[in-house]
Amino acid sequence: MDAVDLKGVEPTVTLGKLVSLVREVDWDVSLLDLELLWSGDEQDGPWLMSLDRAARDTLASISNARVLELSAQWGRTEELAWSGPLSDDEMLPVIEKVATLAQRARDAGEDLYLLVLPVTYKEVVPGPDRESRLGAAGCSERP
Repeated sequence: MDAVDLKGVEPTVTLGKLVSLVREVDWDVSLLDLELLWSGDEQDGPWLMSLDRAARDTLASISNARVLELSAQWGRTEELAWSGPLSDDEMLPVIEKVATLAQRARDAGEDLYLLVLPVTYKEVVPGPDRESRLGAAGCSERP
């Protein structure tokens, strides 16, 4: 299965903000339709979710012409810029990888899945408390 490591990118809000930027709409909690497929523990995870096809197709629609603009906008969102705005190109590789994965999934008629893993910090740091992996379905079975 192909995957993109989205460490620090929480699915509903942070990934949802990228989708809202691509669609040029305000972010809303209902923007992404995430279906919980499996949970190791309801409160503490890990969690396996599928991303709705409309969001997959939105991510797949990201053109090379918009990647730098989206990187700059996404890097200024509160969820990513908790210690100050990121450089305009800092999220560029992440967006390119996510868009490529979404394009491959869309073209193959496959879904995108997110595996959200709890993160344990040994010191107190601000920012996201979960990391995500976004993957394209390589099989039709659910765990």
